[in-house]
Amino acid sequence: MKLRLDDIVDADRAPANPQPTSVLSEIAAPRHRRSFLKAVGYAGLTLGATALALPFAGKTKVAWAETGPGGLKGHDGCGGINYTPQSDTHGIYVSAQPACYGGSYRGWNWCSSAGWHRSTWARSADNKWCWHMTPRSDVCGSPSRNAWRWTTSDGKTWRCSDGNSLVFRVSDNKCFGPYLTICRAKV
Repeated sequence: MKLRLDDIVDADRAPANPQPTSVLSEIAAPRHRRSFLKAVGYAGLTLGATALALPFAGKTKVAWAETGPGGLKGHDGCGGINYTPQSDTHGIYVSAQPACYGGSYRGWNWCSSAGWHRSTWARSADNKWCWHMTPRSDVCGSPSRNAWRWTTSDGKTWRCSDGNSLVFRVSDNKCFGPYLTICRAKV
């Protein structure tokens, strides 16, 4: 069937013999133009949102803030610092994937049993050294920041909690430090 220009209905006047179309006759409820346009709009919105989200698909934030004991708030970053995780300097996770950043020393040795930076005295097994450890909340220059969590590429999550450690040599009571120490605890 050929379409002729005369067969096309003029928008300004009604046709002489209007005949209903049979295109939608098999559908129980008639569809309306507005419903169709809404569906097209939602489809476009979905495609746009998906396109914006694609660069982040499957990626989780590497570090995020956490609130510690006593209400110390965590931090997601200190302005301008490259937060590339660093290997532990001590403890059982030295050979694990790097998780925490900063500090003179990093490891689980500075952690309490709850997984936060210790606030205590400790003595070495041979009684030659003493440590005084305290949580710290001013590493980023803000007096209310202490801990954050890292997720390593192997999917493990770690808490990194800031603190200070003073080291005393028992033989002559000589003090070293304070050192910024980072408690690394598995969460």
